[in-house]
Order: sequence, then C-alpha cells, then structure tokens
Amino acid sequence: MSKMIRAKLLKINWVICLLFMTMVVHAQFKVDGHDIIYNNSEETFMCPIPDSLFGYDYSAVIQTETIYQTKLVDGVWTLDTLRWDSLQLGADIYLPQDTVVFSHIAGGKIYRIKAYYSDGSTRIYPITFTNLPIVRLQGQFSDDYSEGNVMLLSPDTTVPFEQMKAKIKWRGGSTNGKNKHKRNYAIKFLNYNGKKYKRQFFGLRTHNHWILNAAQVDLARCRNQIGHELWHDMARQPYYIEQAPEALTSVRGQFVEVFLNSEYRGIYSLTENIDQEQTQVVEHDEDNNIFHGHLWKSDSWDGTSMYDIKDYDNTQEVYRGFETKYPDFEDVNPTDYSILYNAINFALNSTDPEFKLYLDEYFDVPVLIDYYLLINILVAQDNNGKNMFWVCYDGEQDKKLTIAVWDLDCTAGQGYNPSKPHPSGFGPEVDMRTQNLLMVLDRMIKIPEYNKAVKERYWELCQTHLHPDSLYARYENYIHHFIRGGAAEREEQKWSRDSDIGGFELNLQQELDFIYDWIQRRYAFLNAGEFYRDNVSTAVEDVVRPVDNRVFNILGQLVNSPMKSGIYIQNGKKIFIQP
Repeated sequence: MSKMIRAKLLKINWVICLLFMTMVVHAQFKVDGHDIIYNNSEETFMCPIPDSLFGYDYSAVIQTETIYQTKLVDGVWTLDTLRWDSLQLGADIYLPQDTVVFSHIAGGKIYRIKAYYSDGSTRIYPITFTNLPIVRLQGQFSDDYSEGNVMLLSPDTTVPFEQMKAKIKWRGGSTNGKNKHKRNYAIKFLNYNGKKYKRQFFGLRTHNHWILNAAQVDLARCRNQIGHELWHDMARQPYYIEQAPEALTSVRGQFVEVFLNSEYRGIYSLTENIDQEQTQVVEHDEDNNIFHGHLWKSDSWDGTSMYDIKDYDNTQEVYRGFETKYPDFEDVNPTDYSILYNAINFALNSTDPEFKLYLDEYFDVPVLIDYYLLINILVAQDNNGKNMFWVCYDGEQDKKLTIAVWDLDCTAGQGYNPSKPHPSGFGPEVDMRTQNLLMVLDRMIKIPEYNKAVKERYWELCQTHLHPDSLYARYENYIHHFIRGGAAEREEQKWSRDSDIGGFELNLQQELDFIYDWIQRRYAFLNAGEFYRDNVSTAVEDVVRPVDNRVFNILGQLVNSPMKSGIYIQNGKKIFIQP
C-alpha cells in the first residue's frame, strides 16, 4: 500500500474517530425528559427547567441513552457501545433510572455527574440549569439567507423539538455593521421540500418569519421587549379594530438563550414581526392591482420627522426615509405613496384651524396621543420619526394613518452610540417638546384641546401602566429572572467589555439600579413641568405659577407631614428628603 493511500485512510479514520467522539461527548442523557445542549465555550451541558424549581432541591430521573465509542483494533477504528452502570452526584451513587437530587438549584451553579460505564471507564459531565428556553442555530450565516437548522428546548415541556429547517441571515441596520459580534437573526422556516412553513411558539402567532433580537447595545438586554409590551398594554386600539379585532401594532416575544452551533451567544428575544398579518391591514388585490392596506417603515431621518416634503416616485421602493413594507414592492411595482404624502403635507402645511378641524381625518388621534406619551416618558429619541411604522388599514375606504411601534431598545436612558451608553440627550430631564418632535405631534400638543387630552391621558395611565412602580417592575422582573436562572451571569461573561457595547462592563443588576434612578427622576421632571397638575395653561410656552407651598409626591398626590425620604414637588420644583 502506497504512503499516499495509507495517509488518506488514516485521515479518514481520524475523521470517523472525531465524529464518534463527538457523539460520545454530546448526547448522553436527559434530565427528567428534558433534552440538554452542550456549551462548547464552557465545556458544560445546559438543561432548561421551570423557573419554579430554582431555589429548591430538584429531584429528577437521569435517562441514559446508548453510548457510542470507537476502539482501535488491529489498526482500524471500530464502533462500540457502552451503557451506564451507575452514576454519581456529589457523594451519592445512583443506578440508571433512579431519582437523583440536585441540591438547591441556582443560576450558574455547576453540578458534576460522574458516569460509570460497563467497560470500567468513567466520564464527568458538568451540567447547569436555566429557566429560559434554549434556541440552537446550526449553520454558517451572513447578510444573505442560507439554509440551516433550528432546535428549540423549552423549560416547560419534555417534548423534544425536531431539527427545524430554515433560511437564516443576519439582520439589522447599525447593529449589523462589519465589526459587530452579537448578531440579530432573521429566520424563515421551511418544510423539507424547501417551501414556506408556519410555526407557532410560546403562545405567540403562527408564522414562518421570526426574529432573534440580540439587544446588542442595550446594557439591560430587555428594553426593546419591555417597550413593546408597554405599548401593547397602554395604547388604545387602532381605529380599525372593529373590522380587524386581532390586529396588533406591536410585536410580542419570548426571551431565550441562543447557541450558534455549540457556541453560547447569550440572551435573545424570539419575536414576531410587523407585517400584514400582524397589523391585519386589507390585502392587496393582485388580480386588479388595487391597493388597500399599506405599511411604511420609517427607516432613517430623511424626511420622516415631517419637517419638509418632496414629491414622491412610485417606482422606488423607498420614499425618502419611508420604506415600503406592504404590499411587497417587488410584487406591486409601482407602488402608491399618495396617502403618506398627503398626510405629511397636511401635518406640515395646514393652517392651525385646518389642523385642529381635520387632524382625525388624516391620523388616528387617540393613538397619536398614546405614542407621544410613550416616547416622552421613555425619552425615545430614536423613535421620534424614525423607527416606527405608519399603517393604513384600507386606503380605498379610509386614508387615515395609525402607528405601530418598532425598535425600542434606545429608551429609559439607553443611547444608540455604544461609546456613550447613557448620554445626556437620553437623560431623565430631557424636554421632548424641544427635541425636533415629530411634526404632527409637535403641532398636536400646541392645540389647547389636544394638549388637555394628552395631560388627562397621562394622569389616567399613571394610575395603571405608567405608574412609576409598574414601569420599574417590568425591568426588575425580567432582569431578576435572568439573574435567578444564570442567564445574566452567562451574558455578562460572554459580552462584557465587547466593542458592541463600547468596551464597557456588562452588569445587569447595575443597569437595573440605573433604570430605577432614571425612572424616579423622569417622573419628577415631568410632574414638575409638562404635566404639573396645577398648570392651568395648555400651551407649550412657560407660564408664571403662583407660589404654592403644598407638597406633592411624584404622582401629583398631596402629601402630609411628616414626609418620608424620597423625591417630592413643591411650587413646581423638586425637593429631596434624605433617609
């Protein structure tokens, strides 16, 4: 046998050996029916279990699987099988199928299972637990779609998900630059014939198109999802809700931990998308090429704040900063920007009497009011014209526009520049009325009747969803969930000091403390200023207030002496009483 042939055979044998070794290391057992996944970065297995088990002893059955190994016999690698004779956890020895006890389940805690095999060998399997679902992507991905597989493991079920076929790519604007590391992913599920295949996860919608949102610049990793959830809870329904009762103007999501092949990638949110099915706008009449529903995404600052207007070109997919999202431009070219153009022209060029009289014919006024409150309370500078959807249900019947929210990660003090994560322009004392406010909002709040409606809506919502305690609880609940299940520690170890976040330390508890302080200061600022209850003026300009020695809390409620420590308002100014 020639040296070349022997070398090739040896190479083949080593490839087979490595394949079988991978089988040995990465697929050995289940924990109470829960599948496990191998974290190559930490050389540790991870198992999703219900959050209710954390903080307690966990009694579980270890279900062993057939173990494959390779042996070198007469110079040839052969496949052999092993079985577990017993296993050891701590000081206790268990037989397979016995109930073992993992003591005091805690985030980041490593348990070491020592397996004794039928051939007398032993192996150590480090395992940790998470309270989040696990999503594993398999494949090599880039800016363009390529085929891969998706596996999802849930803490709340022991039913294994199959390897789901999908087209996957990186997604995002500034978050998808050349030197970015924690990528967002767009996923389009396929059947095994390569056709579109709809899937349903976590009680969310059934659809083939899903997003894995990385919260790349957000030091709390949860601001975007909280912004969407807040809008879902606080905002009034779009004007067409009676015709489309399932319509949504936000997306819902589920936090997960993501693996790319066997590499840990961190905390993500598996989310829906804003599209025709989400908003339920009337479908395009393809047979007669009649436009009904429209979706335009404000994708840049070019004209999207409505401070100027230019003629449109229906042969282009983008009209200034507005990108046509429905109907699909490739399907309907040319499109129709007339509804959007006319609304912008109205907002910009109508007289004050015309604006007051006809605003509700062009825009969904209750939703405009709620959107102003959302971006005002959260200081959503990146959503003040940009990063939002304009929605028309059926332009053949009603040309009115409403709003769907998008990309709310730069909120509650978080900026979009990684080198300045908490810039002053996103601080709690920012007056949004001076920030080149979206033109239609700027004009609306200067009309006394609308200004009054805004303030009344603010104080109404401050009793529920916009109460500062309620707002803070949203961040606290998610971050404490991440901490309890160990995801926070894994995320911090993976991404702290990364260039994605400007080289800053990633510390979720520290960021939660920042958010708490930010919220307290934000409400103190708003309640002492724009939404001051005794402010009889409904105009934007400054007013002279009479001296008022009464003391109010940050909700505008009169307080009696003696006062506890905290922030209060007296005569329109903040006062702070130390503990």
